[in-house]
Amino acid sequence: MHLLTGTPLLGERSERDAELGWYDAQPGEYMPTTRLDGAPLERIRLPDVKGRERTSIYYEALLEVCSRRAPGPVVAQLLTNLRPEARPWIDQLQQSGVATLYSVSQFPAWPSKPSKRWFRGTGYRHVYDSFDSLVTNSPAIQEFLQEIGVNTRIEYIPNGVNLERFRPADTAALQRGRQALRERLGIAPQHQVVATVGAVMPRKGPDLAIEAWRRLLGSHPDTHLLLIGPRADQYDPRLAAFARKLDSLVSSSAAPQRVHFSGQVDDVENWLRAADLFVLPTKREGTPNSVLEAMATGLPAVVSRYTGLSAAIGTPGRHYQLVERNAGALAAALQPLLADTDARRHWSEAGLSYIRDAMDQRITLDRYTELYRELGEKALRRRAGAVVSVATPAVPRPGKRPRLLILGAPPRGGNHLLRGLLDNHPQLLLPPDEDYFIRHLSRHPLLQLRGMLVSPEQAPAFYRKLQKDGHLERVNAGHGTEVFGSEGSLDLDAYYAYLREHHHRLSPDDLVRNHVEALAVALGHRPDDDRLRVCFCALQPSNRDLSRVSAVLARNYDVRGIFLVRDPRAHLASKLVRNPTLDLGRFCRRQNRYWEEIEDFARRRGPALRLRFEELVTDTETSMRSVCEFVGIDYAPALLEYTQGGVASQSNSSFAASQGIDIGVLTRYQESLSPEIIRFLKTHCRRELFWHEEESLANVLAPAH
Repeated sequence: MHLLTGTPLLGERSERDAELGWYDAQPGEYMPTTRLDGAPLERIRLPDVKGRERTSIYYEALLEVCSRRAPGPVVAQLLTNLRPEARPWIDQLQQSGVATLYSVSQFPAWPSKPSKRWFRGTGYRHVYDSFDSLVTNSPAIQEFLQEIGVNTRIEYIPNGVNLERFRPADTAALQRGRQALRERLGIAPQHQVVATVGAVMPRKGPDLAIEAWRRLLGSHPDTHLLLIGPRADQYDPRLAAFARKLDSLVSSSAAPQRVHFSGQVDDVENWLRAADLFVLPTKREGTPNSVLEAMATGLPAVVSRYTGLSAAIGTPGRHYQLVERNAGALAAALQPLLADTDARRHWSEAGLSYIRDAMDQRITLDRYTELYRELGEKALRRRAGAVVSVATPAVPRPGKRPRLLILGAPPRGGNHLLRGLLDNHPQLLLPPDEDYFIRHLSRHPLLQLRGMLVSPEQAPAFYRKLQKDGHLERVNAGHGTEVFGSEGSLDLDAYYAYLREHHHRLSPDDLVRNHVEALAVALGHRPDDDRLRVCFCALQPSNRDLSRVSAVLARNYDVRGIFLVRDPRAHLASKLVRNPTLDLGRFCRRQNRYWEEIEDFARRRGPALRLRFEELVTDTETSMRSVCEFVGIDYAPALLEYTQGGVASQSNSSFAASQGIDIGVLTRYQESLSPEIIRFLKTHCRRELFWHEEESLANVLAPAH
C-alpha cells in the first residue's frame, strides 16, 4: 500500500494546511514522506489553481510512483476529483501494465437541460470508460452510471464502519472522555446536543441545521448544536457571504453560546459520543459515512432527502428518520426525540443494529482485497499481451442486458468469409450484409445529435440515410456489385414500423438500440426468440471503428466480439487492388492500431476472440468449432460451407474468387509485393500480426502421395 496526494486548491485549504508549511515549496516538489495507518504517504506540491499544469504534475507523479519496483501487480485507485484532461495519463498507466480503479463516492452533478445532459454524459463516459473498473459506495450512483451509458465495470462496495473505533460510550473510559469533551465545550450534563458532521459549506446544509436548532430553542432552550468538520467557509473566499450568513444566524439566536464549531478534527468518534442526536441536512451525497458512523456511535439519526439517497444507509422509517430538506421538517423530527427518552433509545438501537449487521468494515476490506487481486491479474495478462477469450457461453442473467456478438475486421480482412460460414445458423440473428448505420453514427457526434432531434415520423428517413441511402433496400433486392443478401431476406416494413413506434427524441442510446432491435424484427425475431443478436461490421482502424462501435453497443448490450486478423502482406495485396497509391506507413500504423483496439475491447467491453483469417482458411473446422464454443452456439458440419441466405455462394476471400474457400489468397501477395515492400511491412507492423505457419500451409497445398 502506497498513498500519493497533492496540496489542495487555494480555495480548499484548511487552517491546518498552512501550519504545516506545504506552500513554501515549489510546484512539483515532494513534501517529506509521512505515514497514514502504517502506509507511506507522499504529498506533492501542486499549483494553487486548476489547470493543465496542476493535472500534469499530479499524474506524472502518479506514473512515477506506479513505475517503482513492486513485488506483484500494481493497482492504482484514484480518489481525487477527475478531470477529462487526465485521460492520457490513465491510458499510459494501463499501457504500462497498471490496473486502474476510480472511486465515485459523490453523486455526480446532473443538469436539467437535455442538451447539457447529453454533453455531460458524453464527458463522463469518455473519462470513466478509460478505467478497468469503477467502484462506488452507493447503489444509486451505480444505477445512475449505468443509465447514462458508462460501459466499464462498476462495483458497489459500501464504505463500512470501523466498529472498534465508532461505538457508543459503553465503557467507563469512553464515558469519561464524553464528559471531558462536553465540559471543555461548556455543555452541562443535563443539556442535550444535536450534532452534524461535514465541511462547513452550502452543500452540507449547516445553515439549515442552525435554523432548525433555532426553532427548537422555544421548547428546548438547553439544546446545543455541534458542527463537526473543517470551516470551509472561513478559508474559501468564495464562501465569504455564506460565512456571514452563518454568523448572523448564530449571533441573532437566543443562545449563540450553544453553537459549537469543532474545526478539522481527527477524532470524530469522540465528538460524536459527546452528542445525543445526529442530523444530516445535506443536498447531494454518495453514501454519507457520517450517518453510518453516527448510528454506530448510538445516535438517533434524522436525515433530509438528498440527491443520491439509497438503501446503503438503511431503511428510512426503520433505521433512521427521513424528512424533507428544510428547517421546519428537521426541527419537527428532532423535537420529539429531545422530549422522549424512550424514542431516543428506540432509534438508537435500530440504527446501531443495522450498522452491526450490515456495515462491518471488515467485510468491505475483504471485497476490496478481492477486487484488487482480480484487477491486478487482469493487468498482468494485459502486460503479457493476452486477449481475454471465454470458451463457454455467457448465460444471460435476469435483469441483465441482452447479449450481442460483434463480428468485425478491417475492410478486406476476411469478415464476409466468417459471415458466410455462419450464414443461416439457427441460433443467430445474423444480418445478410454489414451494418453501416452504427458505424456512421458512432463516428459523428453531430449525427447523434441530429438523430435525437428528429420526430418518430422522420426517424425512418434518418435511419435510411445513414445506411448509405438505402443499403438495406439493396440488400433485400439481392443484387449489386458488393451487396450481399438474397431477395426478401429482410422484412423492411417491420423494420421501419419498429423505428416509428420506438423512436424517442433526446435519447442517444435509443438510436442504436432501436436499430439493433428493428433489424432483429426484420430478421424474424419474436418475443420468445432466444437467438443471439449479431452486429456484422467492417471496422476502419483509421476511424477507430472497433472502439467507437463497441462503445455505443455496450451501453445497451452485453457484448462480446470475434475479430479477424489477417497477415499484413496478404491484406496489403488485397487492398492495393482497390487503391494502388496506398501509403505504406499509414497502412502499418492502422494495422497496429487495430491489434491494440482488440486488446482494448477485451479490457473494457467484454470477451474477445482474435481469429486468424489464415487459420480459418487452412483449418476451417477447428476455427469454426472455436467460434461456436466462444459464442455458445451449436457446431454443425454445415458451418464448413460458405453460403448466402442458406444457398451455396462464392467465397468472399476476394470478390473474384471461385466458389468455396480460396486457399490461394494466403500466398497471392508474393506475386504482387516486392521484397522491399515486404521488408517494410515486417519492420513497421507488429510481429504478432504476421502468420508464421508456412509449414502448415505447405501441408495443406501439397498433394497426397
